[in-house]
Amino acid sequence: MFREFKAYLDDYALITVEMPLEFDQKGMHFFLSLPEYGNTPLTVSGYETKESYINYYLIPHHELAIGQAYEVIDQRGNRSVLRMRDIVRTVRFDEEYYYEGNDLGVTYTNEKTTLKLWAPIATEVYAVVSQGTQTQVMPMVRQEKGVFATEMLGDYERAHYHYLTCLDGKWHQTIDPYAKASTANGKENYIIDIDKIKRIDSHLNQRAVLSQFTDAIIYEVHVRDFSVQADAGFKNRGKFSGMTETIKKNGDVIGFDYLKEMGVTHVQLLPIYDFGSVDELDQFQLYNWGYDPVQYNVPEGSYASNPNDAYARLTELKQMIAQFHQAGLRINMDVVYNHVYNHKTHAFEKTVPGYFFRYDTHGEMSNGTFCGNDIASERKMVRKYILDSIRDWVEIFGVDGFRFDLMGILDVTTMNAIRTMLTKIDKTLMLYGEGWDMPTALVESQKAHMFNNKEMPQIGHFNDVFRDSLKGDTIRKTNGQQTGIVTGSKQFNQKLPDLLTASLGMYGQVNLFKSPIECINYVECHDNHTMWDFFQIEYPSGHTTMLQEIHRLATSITLLSQGVPFIHAGQEFFRTKKGVENSYNVDDSINQFDWKRLAQYRDNVDYIQGLIAIRKLHSAFRFSDKNLIKKHCRIEMLPNGMTTYEMENVSEYGPWEDIFMAINTTSETLRFEIDEPGWSLYVNEQYAGVTPIKENICKAYIAPYSVVLLAQKTV
Repeated sequence: MFREFKAYLDDYALITVEMPLEFDQKGMHFFLSLPEYGNTPLTVSGYETKESYINYYLIPHHELAIGQAYEVIDQRGNRSVLRMRDIVRTVRFDEEYYYEGNDLGVTYTNEKTTLKLWAPIATEVYAVVSQGTQTQVMPMVRQEKGVFATEMLGDYERAHYHYLTCLDGKWHQTIDPYAKASTANGKENYIIDIDKIKRIDSHLNQRAVLSQFTDAIIYEVHVRDFSVQADAGFKNRGKFSGMTETIKKNGDVIGFDYLKEMGVTHVQLLPIYDFGSVDELDQFQLYNWGYDPVQYNVPEGSYASNPNDAYARLTELKQMIAQFHQAGLRINMDVVYNHVYNHKTHAFEKTVPGYFFRYDTHGEMSNGTFCGNDIASERKMVRKYILDSIRDWVEIFGVDGFRFDLMGILDVTTMNAIRTMLTKIDKTLMLYGEGWDMPTALVESQKAHMFNNKEMPQIGHFNDVFRDSLKGDTIRKTNGQQTGIVTGSKQFNQKLPDLLTASLGMYGQVNLFKSPIECINYVECHDNHTMWDFFQIEYPSGHTTMLQEIHRLATSITLLSQGVPFIHAGQEFFRTKKGVENSYNVDDSINQFDWKRLAQYRDNVDYIQGLIAIRKLHSAFRFSDKNLIKKHCRIEMLPNGMTTYEMENVSEYGPWEDIFMAINTTSETLRFEIDEPGWSLYVNEQYAGVTPIKENICKAYIAPYSVVLLAQKTV
């Protein structure tokens, strides 16, 4: 009788046959077709009945070669291709097929081009190369470590190509996972001379000096959002080149020069690699943040002037970064090495199926990302892929730091390897991420989440305790009081001293980090409601002035706390997304950077710029060592609701000997006095800046929901 069954190579000495129960019968036995031996019997070591099928566990009498085609045959002659399955996730496979070379993808000269693809379980691979009207189908030769290669003589610059891989008896068309250039929407890859991009000056010598990571002030921007507003007047709306346009409008400077005026040190860009949800040939048909990776090493084509040009997306990104460096600004890149857009169609699965993604002990695909797949960063070639990719973004494009999306999906060893590599290249390159503890199929001690931060020195984590304690519970859990510190919450208020000191546990309430460089303080980012929308929803009866005050207070504390401050673009002018909480795929009218609000809320913008200037003026606000915070910082919570924060004997860190800050989280005006003479006021509810509001004061009032800051100059 005819039986249809499936056979899998799950280990070097284990074949699993899945037989539908309807076809099972007593005395089943199987054979393996071996080219050199013919049909050889397989030993049945056991079986296991499932709901609708039975698993037979078979032991081959000869070791099988990876990359060789085999068939399993039952006693009646029914056949099944032997598919490579769990074997690709064994330690032995990982060790034996680890390829150390840095030449995967394209190696181009004008005399010859070499293509290399790592595809150990493929039985055959072809490169299909098109140049002009000519298309060649080039057989690729299997080399050591499962690498397939072909060499083509002549000049193939701008030719495009894809691969054909034979896996488990089936042919698949795939793009090159190691490519650096692409046609629109990732249909094909280009052969390019990457040295042309490397030769574009990155102006690294002109970017802002960064002595320590706590000197950073991060400003998060989406490329398209920044210049897409139709009546703002940008020529290159939604493009890399739009990021460097400056426009004077209604007396305000908008665009690139506005970023310079803000005083931030790092502009963090939401994903700029090739992502899958926006049509690169019709950019404004759909919107997306870009957390859906397709090609990790290729810039996003919708941000380029011509996504079908082999070089446009690369040169325009490199030139944009170079202009930021010339302006003294650094660029951090938001990277998503935790999942892909569609694992079934991704080049990873069409070259080495089952290897690049994480599986649980039951053989099911891990889904800690809730995106259908988790990248298996713990595997050697996956780790190498991520490291090589990060290195290319630094060395080819001049990227200055990396924000890892869902970093808790990745493993500790990989993140430490990235930190070590970046430090060797340039110790000032930043590395931080979302250290959430995600339910991925990885040993708990290896998850790169914030609670394992002691195993990952020099890597930063977003401080969600800071966020939720200050403004209120972001995701509105049903845990009673929802308000935050800035609205006088008794539930969270006792955490304020620890939050002001980088959550190092010095005051016994919040102990998250060992070093202030690990603490990324924020109250707003692209995720969830903007803070303005959050307050509009949480306090619908609150008057506009009060909402502006608590919003300003939350941002002020973010910028004046120890650790690394992070600001969402537009936060300084009360950015709104019209109440939309998760705007990742809604239209530009919701997500756009609304330049009209800059003029509307200019006073608040000036205030935030003033706080940034103060932070940059004096490094006592940005100690990089816990012991220095212990030595110089004193915080006291007073019965009237005021919190005082003193930095004493700090003249060696800036122009002020002593700094006194008071925070009022109540709705009442509070009064305080200072015993010593010589204090100047630099921050109150209306003004913040490095020029004093008033000098030689001994007493002051602090308005509701506000901060005052006084300082004594060094004698």
